[in-house]
Amino acid sequence: MVDTMQPRCQPARYWMTRLYLATNVLALALAAVFDSSTLAHRVLIESGAAGMWAMQALAVVAVVGLADCLVNDLLPDRFILRWSFRHRHLVYMALALGLVSISYITAKNYGPSTVHVFYMLHAAFATFVAFFDLFARHGKQ
Repeated sequence: MVDTMQPRCQPARYWMTRLYLATNVLALALAAVFDSSTLAHRVLIESGAAGMWAMQALAVVAVVGLADCLVNDLLPDRFILRWSFRHRHLVYMALALGLVSISYITAKNYGPSTVHVFYMLHAAFATFVAFFDLFARHGKQ
């Protein structure tokens, strides 16, 4: 089978933005689970098992994004996570979807608040990162 994966051209592009986004979303998910003083924790408790599963899924996606950034961008070329490199844009779109979902559930339960600005800006940033990754890899042929 022929490997059609593009080589990692140039030094890793936008690795700091991906690292920031993945660690920030992971910190949000961990704070929602373990810090009882946060609004996200209250929303998580009120939503029951479904909310816990959703937050855990968001944390897993953030860990995948973090591993992608650390392994594919910062380690030497002999270390590579092929799936996360090929589907990096899907990881960051999943982060955006998770953040928008948390924002929606928070608004449904507590009404509008300034927390939505945080969630929505980070969701827009994740979409921006996914777009730039696709453009950087496929836009200039």
